[in-house]
Amino acid sequence: MVYLYAHSTTDFNILNMNLVGKISKHSIVIFKDRGNTELYNFERENGKHIVENNRTNGVLSEKSARRLKNTINTFLYTCDMASTVSRSIKELKFVKPTFVTLTLCAPQFHTDLEVKRLLLNTFIVYVQREVGVINYIWRAEKQKNNNIHFHLLFDKHIDWKLIRSLWNQILKNTGYLEKYTKEMSSLSLHKYIAKFSKGGQVSEDILEARYKAGVACLWSDPNSTDIHAISKVDSVNAYICKYMAKAGNGKELKIEGRLWGCSDSIKVLKSCIEEVTAEELNILKEKAKFGDIISMDAEFYTVYYCKSGKILEDLRNLKDKYERCYYYNCIELFQTSIQIQMADI
Repeated sequence: MVYLYAHSTTDFNILNMNLVGKISKHSIVIFKDRGNTELYNFERENGKHIVENNRTNGVLSEKSARRLKNTINTFLYTCDMASTVSRSIKELKFVKPTFVTLTLCAPQFHTDLEVKRLLLNTFIVYVQREVGVINYIWRAEKQKNNNIHFHLLFDKHIDWKLIRSLWNQILKNTGYLEKYTKEMSSLSLHKYIAKFSKGGQVSEDILEARYKAGVACLWSDPNSTDIHAISKVDSVNAYICKYMAKAGNGKELKIEGRLWGCSDSIKVLKSCIEEVTAEELNILKEKAKFGDIISMDAEFYTVYYCKSGKILEDLRNLKDKYERCYYYNCIELFQTSIQIQMADI
C-alpha cells in the first residue's frame, strides 16, 4: 500500500485509479479527478512551506484562509491523537490546547510590524520561557478601532492569570498601559458607563463593578486578554477556525506584513491524504443517503461531513490510515521516541 501524505512528491500516475481523499475525524474530502490541478495545488499547500509566503495585500485571501484552516485542523487533530496516546505515554498528558485573544488597551501608536515584533513576539518568548510552550499558531486581525489584535493557539494549558500578567507587562513596557491608566483615571463612573455600555447591552451593575475594580488597582490591570473556553465547545476545530481563518470580505482594515504564522514544529505536520476505494466511497454515499452524514458537492471534490466526529465508523481501513498519520505527527510534534503499536491506540 502506498501512503500519500500532504507534501509528498509521489507521481499520481504510478498509483492505481482509486480516488484520493483527505481524511479527518469529522470529514472526508473526495477529489473527483486525482490528476487535476486542484488536487495538486491542495497537496502542495500542506507542506513545510505553507507559512513561508503568507505575506499578502493586507487581508486574508480565500487561498490563505484555506492554508491556515488546514494548519489549524492538522495541529488540533495531532493534539487529539496525543490525548489518546497519553493513556500509554504519560509525558503527553500535558497536551491540552489553549486558545487566547490578545488586545491593546490603548490606541495603537506603533506600526503593525512593530507591534508584532515588540509585543507579539515578546509574548511568545515569555510563554515559551514560563510554560515551556513549543507549538503555537498565531493570527493577526484589525479591530474596528484600527488596533491590531491577535488570536493564538497553544498546545498546553496556560492559566488565564499568567497570560494576562505576561501580556499586561508587555503593554506596560511598550507604553500602552500608561496611556490606558491616564485615560481611565480621568473617567467618572457616569462617563465610564456611558463609554462602555454598548448602547445599553451591558448592565450598569456590571459596569459599576468593573469600574470599582479598576479604581481599586489604579487602572493597572486592563482586561486585555480573553481565554476561550474551548472545552465547552461542541466542535473545537470549527470554533477556532471561525475566529482565526476567516477570509477577507473586502471591508476589513488591512494589516502590514504577515497575517498569521506558526512554530517551525507545526510546519512539518502532514495531513492524511489517502486512496479511497470504490467500496469505501459507496459506504459514504449510503451514509449520506440515510442522513447519517452530510455531503456537499463542489466542482473538483465532494465533502462528506459528520459533526460527531464518527465519520470513520465502518471504514476501518481509512481509520487505520488516519490514526497512523496522526500518530507519526504526534511523535514529530512532541518529540517523543516512545513507540506504541497501532493496535494499542
